[in-house]
Amino acid sequence: MLTSLRVPYCRYFDTREFEAHLARVREQTDVSTEVALFTEYSHRGYWPLDEVRSLASVLKERIPAYRAAGFKCVGLNVLDTFGHMDDGWGLMEAPPMPTLVGIDGKPFSTCLCPSSGEFREYIAEKFRILASCGPDFIWVDDDFKLKNHGGMEICFCPECIGKFNRKYGLSESFETVTQSLFRDANGELSRKWTDFSVDNLTEVAHTIREAVDSVCPDIKMGMMTVPDDHFPEDVLCFEKWMGAIRAEKGRPGSGFYTDATPTNILPKFLFCEYQLAHYPPSVSDRQYEVENFPAQDYTKAKTVTRMEFLHGLMTGCNGISFSGTFGYQEERSLYDSREILRENAGLYGKVAELAPALPNRGVYCSDFFTSGGRLMEINLPMTGDRRGAAAFFLTEDAPRAYSDEELIRLLSGGLVLDTKAFRYIRERGLGKYCGVKDGDSYDNSIIEEHTEDPFNGEHFGFRRNAWVRFSGMEPCVSVLEPLDGRVRVLSELEDLTCRRLGPCMTYYENELGGRVAVCSYFFPNSIQFEAKRVQWTNLMDALVPGGLPVKVNAKHKVSPILRKNGAGDGLLMLTNMTFDPVGAFSVDVDARDLKRIECDGSLSPVESRRLENGKTRIWIDGLSPWESAVFANR
Repeated sequence: MLTSLRVPYCRYFDTREFEAHLARVREQTDVSTEVALFTEYSHRGYWPLDEVRSLASVLKERIPAYRAAGFKCVGLNVLDTFGHMDDGWGLMEAPPMPTLVGIDGKPFSTCLCPSSGEFREYIAEKFRILASCGPDFIWVDDDFKLKNHGGMEICFCPECIGKFNRKYGLSESFETVTQSLFRDANGELSRKWTDFSVDNLTEVAHTIREAVDSVCPDIKMGMMTVPDDHFPEDVLCFEKWMGAIRAEKGRPGSGFYTDATPTNILPKFLFCEYQLAHYPPSVSDRQYEVENFPAQDYTKAKTVTRMEFLHGLMTGCNGISFSGTFGYQEERSLYDSREILRENAGLYGKVAELAPALPNRGVYCSDFFTSGGRLMEINLPMTGDRRGAAAFFLTEDAPRAYSDEELIRLLSGGLVLDTKAFRYIRERGLGKYCGVKDGDSYDNSIIEEHTEDPFNGEHFGFRRNAWVRFSGMEPCVSVLEPLDGRVRVLSELEDLTCRRLGPCMTYYENELGGRVAVCSYFFPNSIQFEAKRVQWTNLMDALVPGGLPVKVNAKHKVSPILRKNGAGDGLLMLTNMTFDPVGAFSVDVDARDLKRIECDGSLSPVESRRLENGKTRIWIDGLSPWESAVFANR
């Protein structure tokens, strides 16, 4: 397993600080196989080339020194290509070239426009200088993206608008382009703008690669990714940008900086897995980023970091990247990471070996950060990789990313829809396959009550007030009206006077052979009830052909992840997602001969029994708070 230590500028630039730093990190060459040196110390886009040349003279001494200390691979992490955000304006030299203009029309002070000839010449020379230092690799950081540059999109300056018009033979203005993005992000003009922006940055990626090749074509390139939306242009970005830069290294990004809410590791797991699914095959070195930005000492306990390492590897990454502090003293978390890696070297190595080759057999949810993560918290196996998903859950406007043919395919399998996604399906003329239409909407406090449907088990009559309206919320809860008698009603709406309003959660087996559930009162932040766990487990079990690939038989928050291929090779992880220990419990899993992977990588037998449905039931003695147990059958 590859482990990469990212070293901030302040650690190595000053000679005295570097000597003290090197003496400390020399002790971890047994667990860190590479070092990546940050080439900037701020998020501004422009750095005078004289400063870059001065830095290069230092790097030419530092890179050999790290190698001599025992690090096998030493390279650079270029923090700023365009710039992440305005930083240090008025304090440092202003860019002598056009700066980025946001979607609000405001120019940036220190972030750079990707279109100008001055920028292309500047960025090529910057990478030529850095390549001349003799690094084994160069990372391009996650300011290489279309959106979220200080909260704005890239780039709406006159030069970019003019280049866009020339490409498509148009005569659009700043106003017409930006209004189209606000009005209809899926419209023809908006799509053209996205395609143009992707291609514009692809040209920059080519410029960077050509600059590096002119010095040394053997330098490996890496790219960190952080897409903003879960739509096809993300795939286009990765294929084009990573292809243009000939990336062999990739690092999927997403924030999990503190253990204040440890369950936030679950949406990060899904989002990283989503990105990895769209990496081109050339990206064989895939590193999970462990970060506590802005590198504070006490933001993560060792227990949570240990859990995070395993979740990172279970995404399909085969390596881990972690950072030193950005201050002027080595941080506690750096030593914690080193200790954790040593204690669990065998376990991590085994997971890093197996996970990338095994698809995740969970349910794909288009909303990773609330719905997907919350469903994992009530013990459902979820995935961020829709290619091999066992079933689908589309929320909000996610269906717009699919063609009619793709939606028909989803409606022919197992599919869950929330209110907005269902309305979009209905507008596409496919509502009949859901078995319902939406009726009256409500903008006042209402309550859900479980029906006597078998999916609800013993929780008939359970009542949930998920939405207490305080102010400013649009009407987004509607009654579902069944189109025929085959629709099963799982939950109904009531108002606060206990007046029945009608169905709000339904299940339907349609003429395509599909199984479709519609939820008009979902609110994922309010589903952590045993009654909802039972309902959703039974519902998902019915949606997935052959049943859920893994079911946790515990009244406790134990999140499962199962990676498994058609040959029967399986890798299962179970994590106690609470501050309370869980006692002995069982799990039904679609995999045979599972054994527990111990910290040293050895396999220990577990009690198991083959079930009539073809799955295997295994028994776990218990899990401590935030403890993960991993099982494999080879």
